[in-house]
Amino acid sequence: MVLEVASSRSGLRNSLSTAEKIYSACRQLGDVIDDSGSEYIPSDEERAPRCCNICKEEVFIACPLCLKLLCFDHRLTECSQHMHVPAVNEQHVPAARKKRNTTRREQKNSRKRMRQENKWHRVQSKNNREKGLSYTSYNGNVVPAKSVCSSEILCREKCKRKCSEKIDMSHRQHIFDSFYALDTNSKNCYLFKSIKPVKPQVQRTQAKKHREMSFHYEVVVNGETIIVCKKAFETLHQITSMKIYHLTEQIKTGATAPHPCHRGKHSSRPNRLSCDDIECVMEHVNMFPAESSHYSRSANSSRLYLSSALSISKMYSLYVEWCADKNVDPVSKRGYHDVFVTKFNLGFGSPRSDTCSTCDLGVNNEEHKLRAQRAFRQQQIDRDAAKETNGLVFITFDLEKSLPLPKISTGVAFYLRQLWLYNFGIHMTSLQSCRPYFSIWTENQAGRGCEEIASSLLAFIEDTRLGSSEQPCHLISWCDSCAGQNKNFVVLCLWQYLILTKNFNMIEQKFPESGHTYLDSDRDFAQIEKLVKKRESIYSIDQYSEIFSASQVKKKPRITLMQHRFMELKTLPAALGLYNNHRNTDGEAVRFRDGIRWIRVTSFGSYE
Repeated sequence: MVLEVASSRSGLRNSLSTAEKIYSACRQLGDVIDDSGSEYIPSDEERAPRCCNICKEEVFIACPLCLKLLCFDHRLTECSQHMHVPAVNEQHVPAARKKRNTTRREQKNSRKRMRQENKWHRVQSKNNREKGLSYTSYNGNVVPAKSVCSSEILCREKCKRKCSEKIDMSHRQHIFDSFYALDTNSKNCYLFKSIKPVKPQVQRTQAKKHREMSFHYEVVVNGETIIVCKKAFETLHQITSMKIYHLTEQIKTGATAPHPCHRGKHSSRPNRLSCDDIECVMEHVNMFPAESSHYSRSANSSRLYLSSALSISKMYSLYVEWCADKNVDPVSKRGYHDVFVTKFNLGFGSPRSDTCSTCDLGVNNEEHKLRAQRAFRQQQIDRDAAKETNGLVFITFDLEKSLPLPKISTGVAFYLRQLWLYNFGIHMTSLQSCRPYFSIWTENQAGRGCEEIASSLLAFIEDTRLGSSEQPCHLISWCDSCAGQNKNFVVLCLWQYLILTKNFNMIEQKFPESGHTYLDSDRDFAQIEKLVKKRESIYSIDQYSEIFSASQVKKKPRITLMQHRFMELKTLPAALGLYNNHRNTDGEAVRFRDGIRWIRVTSFGSYE
């Protein structure tokens, strides 16, 4: 697969004319396209008001199975009763109406996994019980679902009010469905309003205690209020006599509305933190400077990282001292921990950027593991070939995690914003030598983008004097697939420039499988981090340089200060007349970021 990157004015004109033809063709077909790309113009049929598929009344809900529109009266009908209307298929929608889903994944705003109460078994059982569905009780017993009384007799055969004759089966179903469509408080209000207090008409003279109040039970049938007996009222709503007892006791007290449901709600929490205590803890945590990671920024942009020398226990000790200075009573260590993990999304040190997300899921992906093994074998083959072949150079490069400057173990330093030191490591293997190279700079001098990486690579090639016009060099480089640093068009143009100088006859850039990018540079960084952990205080770049030099005993690394060696390499494509082509010479689309694992440049203006 060959891709051309050299600019062509005729090709650009042809692309523009083709786009204009497609746009005019879509106009003729009648697909009205909005130039802003934000929305489409609906047709007259779509503007028409939607109605129920059975009775053409106002739409209340859609059937969850067949997605037919239904009104309130037909919301409980079966799919077989719905009119057959073809569902709108997304593939049949014109291309101009399709919109790209731009909704982002919800970001995690706390360190602790947030609880989802709607998925709890007890909450689901509570909701099913409220709706009259089958549920599992707290003791593990399966309670069957409630249903309408199918018997013709609602109460008793000799009922004085003849409840069974007044209410037929269809009205019973309507009362039952309407009742269990309400929540608990709404049910109580409905029952409270349906129970009417009246004075007792008959009292026994020899009774020890007379009834203070009697009650009438009312239901609405066809818009008419009907009085039924207590037994029929219980059967229609599938409730117990104890439910009616609680409501009638409230009516006797003169209440105008039922008490709201207080189950699971109480204020007897003596260990709960007050709002002032929580704000005090949050104020202390916000005093610590934090930084984001360029590895996990796209996956979770709200995740920040504190100093690796900190921990929750260390922060709590500092918090106790801080409260003593302010004459404030500190919260407990458990309270401090709860606020830290629920109100903040903070980590310590560097994130686990070298783990494989595919392997962490636990999915048995054999193809993914085979690609990783093949990449390791290919690295070993290239490394051994560089040790035996003259004119072949094998390198791996990567950017180490940020190092604090200065590194101080005192408590005051944790509250201050520290300067970060960047270290770009290159490990070179050839027939003549095998040693690491480190290019360092601070965050106030430059960032960590593709321009800084390309400048460090160019400085490395200039310092090592690789290749010449008489003896061109074959360069093989391995790095991870970070698009913002290593795998981008700026680095690709740098390879084009080196080929143009005639000092290299071939340059190859290879990328291991994502999540399995263990390179020689990572081993060099591990030796540096061991020495950095042993040093309690580091105050200058020179001390870091001494640590870098002492990290290798036999292969002394070479350290380059990049302060005055950065170049504006983002202008290199325009200077060389190169453009980023997303199709190969056969016209096929190329997935540069996710699909390419091996780049080979042998001639200027194209790559394989």
